[in-house]
Amino acid sequence: MKRLIVLLSIFIYCNTLSQESFIRIYSSDTWQIENLFTQGIEGTQRNIYIRHVSDASSTDPENGAVKRYSGVGNKWTIPAGGYLGTLCRQCVDPPMVWIECKPSPFIGISPADTNFIILYTLTLCAMCPDANTFITWNGAVEWRSYYGIFGCGGMMVFPNGGDFDPSNDSVCYYGYTNGLTNFESAIYKSTNRGINWYQTCIVPDLRDSRPENYWYGELSGGFIRVCPMNTNHIFAVHRDYMMLSTDAGYNFNALPVPPLKSMVFDTGGNMIYGLAEQALFVSDDQGLTWTSMETPLQFTSLEVNYDNSNILYAGSNAGMYRTTNRGISWHLYNNMFTPSKKVLGIVKQPGSGDTVIVCTSDAVYKVFRDQLTSSVNSYSSVPEVYELHQNYPNPFNPETVIEIFSPEETHATLTVYDAVGRKIAELMNSRISAGKHSVVFNSATLGSGVYFCRLQAGGVIKSIVMILQK
Repeated sequence: MKRLIVLLSIFIYCNTLSQESFIRIYSSDTWQIENLFTQGIEGTQRNIYIRHVSDASSTDPENGAVKRYSGVGNKWTIPAGGYLGTLCRQCVDPPMVWIECKPSPFIGISPADTNFIILYTLTLCAMCPDANTFITWNGAVEWRSYYGIFGCGGMMVFPNGGDFDPSNDSVCYYGYTNGLTNFESAIYKSTNRGINWYQTCIVPDLRDSRPENYWYGELSGGFIRVCPMNTNHIFAVHRDYMMLSTDAGYNFNALPVPPLKSMVFDTGGNMIYGLAEQALFVSDDQGLTWTSMETPLQFTSLEVNYDNSNILYAGSNAGMYRTTNRGISWHLYNNMFTPSKKVLGIVKQPGSGDTVIVCTSDAVYKVFRDQLTSSVNSYSSVPEVYELHQNYPNPFNPETVIEIFSPEETHATLTVYDAVGRKIAELMNSRISAGKHSVVFNSATLGSGVYFCRLQAGGVIKSIVMILQK
């Protein structure tokens, strides 16, 4: 009897440790998760949403479904009457009958009011491409159409993103391309909760909000973000770099930062962080200047610990990482998720202690404590992939250093182009050995502006944005 009690005690203890590490609060056996997003202001309690992947011809209610985490009893609900998920319809064009389903390429929910939603929808059963923007102020009971300004017929146009002023959602921004802008992307602004809009400026070549895997998604990944620490600062994603407006959206200028995949605001620490390729970009002056640090691998998502500004979390295809010194060094925090370890998003609510919400491609977890499962990632003297690091200093005048890394001996070219694509200088065109190589670019004869540096080696092409300020 004593032995049975001891074994039972060990089982309970081990099971308790496992539950303290993480628990699964959502999973789907049939439909994987496409992304996680939040509604609310960073540094405050936010609503958490997930979205399933979608299929163009499936009427399964889980197809592209959007669900909201209640935070109570690990329950999930369907917001806005299901309108945020994939919409389906039976299409009839005699003698053909088929089912057509399309997800929304853009969903914007006010940080202050979940009933105030901006939704871009692709028209079902249209004989030619057609789409429209709708707004609701009462949680999808009624919708108002904006086809005359934010809709398209006969061609497919996607929004460039949108956002709300976190201190006053009467002010909101939306990026769109239409005939009024000669089909160049433009920024629109409303000061009365989206009832009326006016164009603030045209910003060519902005990326759009379509998913990466959706219909020619090479210009995907676009977003517009209002800085909560200074709401006059608006960020947008250009095809080749980030852009910043410091006058509430009326003018945008290029930043020495490549297109960010993810951007988070540490409202308590007055810091902005962004991810691009295998680098963490950091600004401590509301986006005016930036520094960059290399990350152990290419992260997929990023989050701030709003109770401790030194701590950041990052997702990867192999699990979740954490830094306790604002990105200087990282360690693997949890890779026990199963079957998928691909982290799509992380949410750290303020005042939640050690609890972090982590979304993978097949489940959502509450992670309670450090689950260190491997050693800190380290770099060898010979890199595993071709790398082109951000030049330094940047902005520069007149010289800057450009570093490249090669995993093998190969032929490499390093070329500089101006903002309109003209070749300015060829810094390298020769065989190089494996390892690190540094090149100095002298711009004494050039004028101020945006320049691009492109590395081509081993069948790989990489580029960076350089800012010359004289």
